[in-house]
Amino acid sequence: MKKILSIILIILLALSAAGCTGEEAPSSQAETSSQEVSSQAEPSSEESGGPGEPTNVYQDLSFLNEEQQELFARGEQVSFLFSKAPSDIGGGEFRDPTISDAEGDELSRKDREDEIEWGKYGWPYGPVSTSLYRNWDDFEKMILEIYTEECFWELNGMNAVEDVRDINAITDLNNLNRECKKRVSFLNVNGRLYAQMGIGTGTDELVAEEYELMEQTEDRVFFYRVCFYQYNYPYETGGEIVRCSFPFELLRTPEGWRIQQFMNGHFFHHYPLWKDK
Repeated sequence: MKKILSIILIILLALSAAGCTGEEAPSSQAETSSQEVSSQAEPSSEESGGPGEPTNVYQDLSFLNEEQQELFARGEQVSFLFSKAPSDIGGGEFRDPTISDAEGDELSRKDREDEIEWGKYGWPYGPVSTSLYRNWDDFEKMILEIYTEECFWELNGMNAVEDVRDINAITDLNNLNRECKKRVSFLNVNGRLYAQMGIGTGTDELVAEEYELMEQTEDRVFFYRVCFYQYNYPYETGGEIVRCSFPFELLRTPEGWRIQQFMNGHFFHHYPLWKDK
């Protein structure tokens, strides 16, 4: 019961990070995409002065240059690790190709034996010995080639604890954090990368999306990704449309462009917004 309540709390917190409104479904998907956004999340940079009218509305990311488009694509590809399945960093494109299948099976069995529980609700975590990024330093280096440190901390939930060493420098398995209510994706346990073993759920109810460009300079791009969801789509095609505006911010750093704000609308839990369902 406690875990169910914690999941509900996480969902409600996620809703507060994005501007979402409920609307009657328009007669066509094209009309859905043309409606004005009536609620938007605040951008993080103070100089933006808050959301205003978009300078342009796009159906794709053509307003970004090639480097920025590649960064966005990589950010979206990696974001599912934080949003849905952190333990997937042990497989797929993140798997170490030098490890044979037999070795991988043996390592995975050992990893399950080394699982720990962390946080107030005892979230399960385990090492990822088959990953290219099985050490925290290697993982952090890869992440910081995509996101700023501030964005990384936000994605991983490292702002949820008073002392970041409870996440990023765990040395005593007998004295693990038992206060944090938030789900953290990854832990640094004696330099080893531990991933949260639970699997989140995505959404297949996304019916359309567009991009509202708010600011574009040589050093900063800020825009909203506006996602339109329909309850039980594609099995039902009528009814209420929910639109959510997710802020995205790209910054030029001495190392190149990095993502300062990012939220993957494909893994956004919007279900509490459906009325009378």
